[in-house]
Amino acid sequence: AAALGAAWVASMVAIPYFIRKAGLQWLRHRYEGGLGAGLDLLLKRLENEVREGLGPAAGAPALTRARHREALEACLEELTEAQCQNAPELKAENLRLAARAFIVSSFGKTYHVTGWKVGYVAAPASLSAEFRKVHQFNVFTVNTPVQYALAAYMANPAPYLELPAFYQRKRDLFLEGIRKTRLKPLHTQGSYFQCVDISAVSDLNEADFCKWLTTEIGVAAIPLSAFYGNGFDQRVVRFCFAKKDETLQLALERLAKL
Repeated sequence: AAALGAAWVASMVAIPYFIRKAGLQWLRHRYEGGLGAGLDLLLKRLENEVREGLGPAAGAPALTRARHREALEACLEELTEAQCQNAPELKAENLRLAARAFIVSSFGKTYHVTGWKVGYVAAPASLSAEFRKVHQFNVFTVNTPVQYALAAYMANPAPYLELPAFYQRKRDLFLEGIRKTRLKPLHTQGSYFQCVDISAVSDLNEADFCKWLTTEIGVAAIPLSAFYGNGFDQRVVRFCFAKKDETLQLALERLAKL
């Protein structure tokens, strides 16, 4: 079994895609070319597409077309499905993939408890049965009190259903302020992060700019280059707007002085 597992992992192919200043640039020809006869499982994150507002035009049609291929199952990671602002079309059920997909999601990001490390998987009964055969030997325990807490909290659907509007208001507030600065915002629809182009503000690379911004200006940002294996740097950083309004206003006041 170990040998078979190693062989399967060795046959995995990474298909990179990059957030560029003009939006998300998907290496679509490699992605669609990968949906060939030898593909057994596709691991796919919807989160990044929505984050830059690209919508289903890139990648999703290929997934939908591939749903009829007998060997293909899709594993969709919808970590931020509750944070989609004006972009519900990217949820798996709306891509007609639900019958052939595992939906992997996180209570942590949805309910603001990332440190609890509890997620869930949804799938058709036949796929779920196979998933649980593996899962029972991979995960020995999950924090029981936290599971009870989440079950009790989910009895009221309002907090979950209100999240898109909650994040959209935060995003709009932060975006309005960013547009008054020299930072150039990139479009975002499905995240609590706002990416900005720093080219007009600094000649520093992303990592050095974020260090300078934190120590000298008092505003924290994250360099996108940290998420790329090759250090891809295009002078774009991201801010988190899942903050109190007064915190966002203070940050915007400081950023306006750049």
